[in-house]
Amino acid sequence: MFGFGAFAQTGSLKGFVYDKTNGEPLSGATVAITSLKKGAQSNLEGFYNIPKLPPGTYDVTVTALGYESMTKQAIVVADEVTSLKFELSKKSRELKGVSVSAKKDDKLYETKVGMTRITPKELKLLPSVGGEPDIAQYLQVMPGVVSTGDQGGQLYIRGGSPIQNKILLDGMTIYNPFHSIGIYSVFETDALRSADVMSGGFGVEYGDRTSAIVNVTTKDGNKKRHSGKLAVNPILAKAFLEGPLVRDRGDSSVSITYIASIKHSYLKTTSNVLYGALGEPYKSNLPYTFTDAYGKINLSSNNGSKFNVFGFSFNDRVNFANISDLKWNSYGAGTNFVITPGSSASLISGGFYYSDYKIGLEESDNRPRESQINGFDANVKVTSYLPNHSEINYGVEFTGFKTAYQYYNFIGLLQEQNDYTTQVGAFFEAQEKFWR
Repeated sequence: MFGFGAFAQTGSLKGFVYDKTNGEPLSGATVAITSLKKGAQSNLEGFYNIPKLPPGTYDVTVTALGYESMTKQAIVVADEVTSLKFELSKKSRELKGVSVSAKKDDKLYETKVGMTRITPKELKLLPSVGGEPDIAQYLQVMPGVVSTGDQGGQLYIRGGSPIQNKILLDGMTIYNPFHSIGIYSVFETDALRSADVMSGGFGVEYGDRTSAIVNVTTKDGNKKRHSGKLAVNPILAKAFLEGPLVRDRGDSSVSITYIASIKHSYLKTTSNVLYGALGEPYKSNLPYTFTDAYGKINLSSNNGSKFNVFGFSFNDRVNFANISDLKWNSYGAGTNFVITPGSSASLISGGFYYSDYKIGLEESDNRPRESQINGFDANVKVTSYLPNHSEINYGVEFTGFKTAYQYYNFIGLLQEQNDYTTQVGAFFEAQEKFWR
């Protein structure tokens, strides 16, 4: 005689972990139910998920390096997903000491060959030109990275050409990330949350690039108060602002935040003052100028879902009087989102982006040369967290872009060409984690 015992019904716990001072997601925070010896870590969006929990009431404790720990009570119901949000306060005082440990962020990822994560903390530790840290200066000292070329420093990563790299800003393709003088990028350090440089072993969701991926993510903006920064040095001046348009007032509220930055280089004007005393060869002005502008608006709900709209304009010019005038201009706009369905342990993300890059050269022969690339990208990705701690990632992407150029040949005839390309891709990825 065979009997069928009832399967133990379980529930799950999910939620987000935030910095209480500004509302930014906290990655690498440990969320633990000590009575069950179960836990999880928050990802880049601050999201965590603890599956296969017996029904009951539990104390859930969250800890993160540099933050006060917090404990909340959670009621787990069979066959349901319970949501619990945490906001951690920074420690007011810490004793000095020596800590020997593995890098906590590494626990967030599988083994990834050649991946380096850059945060504003690392950028500020590196000596910088003009006193302003910038990711361009950091990349140039990384192993296997060479920055050179006639367009402000193209990236050659582990032998690959620049066109084999994919540079992303909040999911949007940036065709030329560096400025004319080569020591500054278009990315604003104060707006940066993190930058992942993957020179090998990156996933299929990044498309058809074969050399490297540089994935830059900006902050959502301070949800608690307005703040800003003004900086001036011999090379450039910049301003950065962030704050709430609709303030976050707790678990039941929706917040709207903004970040805005602008920087402008006046090296063309200051170079004569800085180097003129060195003698006649140095008295001529250095012909480099650039201007960057970036803005972002974020709408975040109390359950962790969010929606972003952002745009940028990056302009460069190298003008050698009576010889050549080189300009390259880049602009773009996009929107992306993260949705966490209340009834499941999943994340749905995606976005739509458009960017344009154009470069033009005028010389004394009065025959201008131009080339341009622009395109759009639309994608949707789903991450499902399974009861055995495994993950399934799948998604689809649509990409279209145009390349064009025109120039005059040696007999003065105009030559031009326009090409249009459309790509459709899909990916599926399963990550098996052998945890109990």
